[in-house]
Amino acid sequence: MIILKFLNTTSNWSIYHKELGNTKRLVFTTAASTTSSAYWNNTSPTSSVFTLGTDLNQTYNQVVYCFASVEGFSKFGRYTGNGSSNGSFVWCGFRPAFVMTKRSDSTGNWTMFDNQREGYNVDNDRLRANTLDTETTTDYVDILSNGFKLRSSDADVNASGGTYLFMAFAEHPFGGDGVVPVPAR
Repeated sequence: MIILKFLNTTSNWSIYHKELGNTKRLVFTTAASTTSSAYWNNTSPTSSVFTLGTDLNQTYNQVVYCFASVEGFSKFGRYTGNGSSNGSFVWCGFRPAFVMTKRSDSTGNWTMFDNQREGYNVDNDRLRANTLDTETTTDYVDILSNGFKLRSSDADVNASGGTYLFMAFAEHPFGGDGVVPVPAR
């Protein structure tokens, strides 16, 4: 996942997600993904290089955040909503501390959940990254030991047949105790 922002001109954030492919882009609004080879030059990033197309390769200063799935630490992927309060389960391979979702096939808000504000199931309140809204008190997700389960039919997180992208970061990266092993010298 790549998040890019021009610093010295007004424009939306441009967001690449591997599940969308290299001709689509999201922005931090409710808009669905848009298609153009002028965003990422129709070129998928590698582990060390990403390519900007003519729409993003400007002479403006930019800040760019690049993320990749790391087993036991982070997960970036896609899920399909089922429109039920007994919603889809999304496997991460770890207990998430933070989850952000975005519907990519239609309009929808960027939703964020974490294990700190309420910290227990089923009461994980939603924040929106693209609005000034306060947090909700509606139950949207359960944070589980190996992923998250949707507990709302709200179209922002779980419309029937909707395609959603997500990013998740682990509560205890690389293991149950939160201690990262240090290699021997």
